[in-house]
Amino acid sequence: LCPVLQRSTHGASAWSGQMAVSTSRPWNVQPAASSPHSPLAQQLLQAGEDGALGALDIDVDQIDPTPCRGAALQALTACMAQEVGQYGIRVNAICPGPFLTPMNVPIADTEEGKKFIVGATALKRWGELKEIQGAAIYLASDAASYTTGAMLSVDGGWTAQ
Repeated sequence: LCPVLQRSTHGASAWSGQMAVSTSRPWNVQPAASSPHSPLAQQLLQAGEDGALGALDIDVDQIDPTPCRGAALQALTACMAQEVGQYGIRVNAICPGPFLTPMNVPIADTEEGKKFIVGATALKRWGELKEIQGAAIYLASDAASYTTGAMLSVDGGWTAQ
Protein backbone atom coordinates (compact mmCIF):
# COMPACT_ATOMS: atom_id res chain seq x y z
CA LEU A 1 0.00 0.00 0.00
CA CYS A 2 1.07 3.56 -0.50
CA PRO A 3 2.06 5.54 2.61
CA VAL A 4 -1.13 7.59 2.55
CA LEU A 5 -3.30 4.50 2.80
CA GLN A 6 -1.04 2.86 5.36
CA ARG A 7 -1.21 5.83 7.71
CA SER A 8 -4.96 5.51 8.12
CA THR A 9 -5.76 4.64 11.71
CA HIS A 10 -9.40 5.52 11.58
CA GLY A 11 -10.86 2.09 10.96
CA ALA A 12 -14.39 1.12 10.05
CA SER A 13 -16.03 2.34 13.25
CA ALA A 14 -14.52 5.82 12.91
CA TRP A 15 -15.58 5.88 9.26
CA SER A 16 -19.14 4.94 10.21
CA GLY A 17 -19.18 7.55 12.94
CA GLN A 18 -17.98 10.31 10.63
CA MET A 19 -20.48 9.33 7.95
CA ALA A 20 -23.24 9.34 10.57
CA VAL A 21 -22.28 12.84 11.65
CA SER A 22 -21.93 14.14 8.11
CA THR A 23 -24.93 12.52 6.45
CA SER A 24 -27.27 10.69 8.80
CA ARG A 25 -27.57 13.29 11.54
CA PRO A 26 -28.55 16.14 9.24
CA TRP A 27 -31.16 13.87 7.68
CA ASN A 28 -32.44 12.90 11.14
CA VAL A 29 -32.84 16.57 12.08
CA GLN A 30 -35.16 17.21 9.14
CA PRO A 31 -38.38 16.10 10.91
CA ALA A 32 -37.69 18.53 13.74
CA ALA A 33 -37.05 21.37 11.31
CA SER A 34 -39.63 20.48 8.68
CA SER A 35 -41.91 23.33 9.66
CA PRO A 36 -40.87 26.95 10.18
CA HIS A 37 -43.01 26.85 13.33
CA SER A 38 -41.25 23.88 14.96
CA PRO A 39 -39.21 24.59 18.11
CA LEU A 40 -35.94 23.73 16.34
CA ALA A 41 -36.74 25.96 13.39
CA GLN A 42 -37.63 28.80 15.73
CA GLN A 43 -34.30 28.42 17.58
CA LEU A 44 -32.38 28.46 14.32
CA LEU A 45 -34.28 31.47 13.03
CA GLN A 46 -33.78 33.35 16.30
CA ALA A 47 -30.04 32.73 16.06
CA GLY A 48 -30.16 35.26 13.22
CA GLU A 49 -27.78 33.44 10.92
CA ASP A 50 -28.59 33.73 7.23
CA GLY A 51 -29.03 30.31 5.73
CA ALA A 52 -29.07 28.58 9.11
CA LEU A 53 -32.26 26.81 8.14
CA GLY A 54 -31.94 25.33 4.71
CA ALA A 55 -34.70 22.86 3.91
CA LEU A 56 -38.22 23.27 5.20
CA ASP A 57 -41.48 21.58 4.31
CA ILE A 58 -39.81 18.35 3.26
CA ASP A 59 -41.49 15.02 3.88
CA VAL A 60 -38.45 13.05 5.01
CA ASP A 61 -40.22 9.77 4.35
CA GLN A 62 -40.15 10.70 0.68
CA ILE A 63 -36.41 11.44 0.50
CA ASP A 64 -34.58 8.97 -1.70
CA PRO A 65 -31.15 8.18 -0.21
CA THR A 66 -29.73 7.31 -3.63
CA PRO A 67 -28.58 10.86 -4.51
CA CYS A 68 -26.97 11.18 -1.09
CA ARG A 69 -25.09 7.94 -1.64
CA GLY A 70 -24.01 9.15 -5.06
CA ALA A 71 -22.82 12.49 -3.73
CA ALA A 72 -20.87 10.74 -0.97
CA LEU A 73 -19.27 8.42 -3.54
CA GLN A 74 -18.37 11.38 -5.73
CA ALA A 75 -16.73 13.21 -2.84
CA LEU A 76 -14.92 10.08 -1.68
CA THR A 77 -13.64 9.38 -5.20
CA ALA A 78 -12.35 12.94 -5.54
CA CYS A 79 -10.69 12.89 -2.10
CA MET A 80 -9.04 9.54 -2.70
CA ALA A 81 -7.82 10.64 -6.13
CA GLN A 82 -6.20 13.69 -4.54
CA GLU A 83 -4.63 11.65 -1.75
CA VAL A 84 -3.06 8.90 -3.82
CA GLY A 85 -2.53 10.56 -7.20
CA GLN A 86 1.01 11.55 -6.25
CA TYR A 87 1.85 7.85 -6.09
CA GLY A 88 0.55 7.20 -9.60
CA ILE A 89 -2.64 5.57 -8.31
CA ARG A 90 -5.81 6.46 -10.17
CA VAL A 91 -9.19 6.44 -8.42
CA ASN A 92 -12.37 6.54 -10.48
CA ALA A 93 -15.96 5.42 -10.09
CA ILE A 94 -18.42 3.86 -12.48
CA CYS A 95 -21.92 5.17 -11.92
CA PRO A 96 -24.37 2.69 -13.39
CA GLY A 97 -27.92 3.51 -14.25
CA PRO A 98 -30.71 0.96 -14.33
CA PHE A 99 -29.31 -2.38 -15.42
CA LEU A 100 -31.41 -5.46 -15.87
CA THR A 101 -29.97 -7.64 -13.13
CA PRO A 102 -31.63 -10.57 -11.35
CA MET A 103 -32.62 -8.11 -8.59
CA ASN A 104 -34.53 -5.95 -11.09
CA VAL A 105 -36.23 -8.70 -13.11
CA PRO A 106 -39.38 -8.67 -10.91
CA ILE A 107 -40.04 -4.98 -11.71
CA ALA A 108 -38.78 -4.96 -15.29
CA ASP A 109 -42.16 -5.44 -16.96
CA THR A 110 -44.34 -3.64 -14.41
CA GLU A 111 -45.96 -0.32 -15.20
CA GLU A 112 -43.90 1.34 -12.45
CA GLY A 113 -40.68 -0.17 -13.81
CA LYS A 114 -41.49 1.02 -17.29
CA LYS A 115 -42.48 4.50 -16.16
CA PHE A 116 -40.02 5.33 -13.40
CA ILE A 117 -36.99 3.32 -14.51
CA VAL A 118 -37.00 2.83 -18.26
CA GLY A 119 -38.97 6.02 -18.79
CA ALA A 120 -36.34 8.01 -16.90
CA THR A 121 -33.51 7.10 -19.27
CA ALA A 122 -32.82 8.87 -22.54
CA LEU A 123 -32.42 5.51 -24.28
CA LYS A 124 -35.77 4.23 -22.89
CA ARG A 125 -34.48 0.80 -21.95
CA TRP A 126 -32.65 -1.15 -19.29
CA GLY A 127 -28.91 -1.47 -19.55
CA GLU A 128 -27.36 -4.86 -20.21
CA LEU A 129 -24.43 -5.97 -18.08
CA LYS A 130 -22.19 -6.27 -21.14
CA GLU A 131 -22.61 -2.51 -21.63
CA ILE A 132 -20.88 -1.62 -18.38
CA GLN A 133 -17.86 -3.80 -19.09
CA GLY A 134 -16.38 -1.27 -21.50
CA ALA A 135 -16.23 1.38 -18.80
CA ALA A 136 -14.39 -0.96 -16.45
CA ILE A 137 -11.99 -2.04 -19.19
CA TYR A 138 -11.30 1.59 -20.12
CA LEU A 139 -10.62 2.68 -16.53
CA ALA A 140 -8.30 -0.30 -15.98
CA SER A 141 -6.41 0.29 -19.24
CA ASP A 142 -3.51 2.51 -20.25
CA ALA A 143 -6.02 4.59 -22.23
CA ALA A 144 -7.18 5.98 -18.87
CA SER A 145 -3.67 6.70 -17.59
CA TYR A 146 -4.56 10.40 -17.20
CA THR A 147 -8.04 9.81 -15.80
CA THR A 148 -8.47 10.10 -12.05
CA GLY A 149 -11.22 11.42 -9.81
CA ALA A 150 -13.73 10.76 -12.58
CA MET A 151 -17.31 9.66 -12.22
CA LEU A 152 -18.05 7.70 -15.39
CA SER A 153 -21.80 7.44 -15.93
CA VAL A 154 -23.03 4.39 -17.80
CA ASP A 155 -26.70 5.06 -17.34
CA GLY A 156 -28.50 5.24 -20.66
CA GLY A 157 -28.94 8.96 -20.20
CA TRP A 158 -30.49 8.73 -16.71
CA THR A 159 -28.48 11.74 -15.51
CA ALA A 160 -29.19 13.64 -18.73
CA GLN A 161 -32.91 13.74 -18.01
